[in-house]
Amino acid sequence: SGRLEFILADAAPALLLTDRETAGSLPDADVPVLLLDEVELPETARALPAVDAAQAAYVMFTSGSTGRPKGVVVTHRGVVNGLAGLADRVGIGVGSRVLAGTSVNFDVSVFEIFTALVEGGTVEVVRDVLVVGERGGWSGGVISTVPSVFAEVLEQVVGRVSADVVVFAGEALPGGL
Repeated sequence: SGRLEFILADAAPALLLTDRETAGSLPDADVPVLLLDEVELPETARALPAVDAAQAAYVMFTSGSTGRPKGVVVTHRGVVNGLAGLADRVGIGVGSRVLAGTSVNFDVSVFEIFTALVEGGTVEVVRDVLVVGERGGWSGGVISTVPSVFAEVLEQVVGRVSADVVVFAGEALPGGL
């Protein structure tokens, strides 16, 4: 797609990590590709080099509300401090169960997945939060979603959703919800 072509050109990666199935859907970026499903890992893992807290952990491209996606560099310090702060505020700890239904294209996915893992919790990765409605309910520690999607799910599963915390982001929260 045009968005992927723009992001690859803007990010100018030195290497693309993907699998054979996904590689076929990527635009030609004239960048070396490493197919992870064809890599044979050694039996003994090597120690990773130390990382400075100010170094980039990842680059997340914005949704492009101005018409052009922008790459935002997120540092290791930002990730670690953000996860610790979120875990404390939301109450995620050892044994917490978090529903992860946000696309990995959005930074909320970092909260959903890694906050639980670094605190000793578990993560249930689902296609999206609509799965809760399809299953007829969910029980656990944290659900993170946008209000409009949760409102749709809630109508389908009234009384069959039990969560310690529901985190809303991405749009205005209606008073009725």
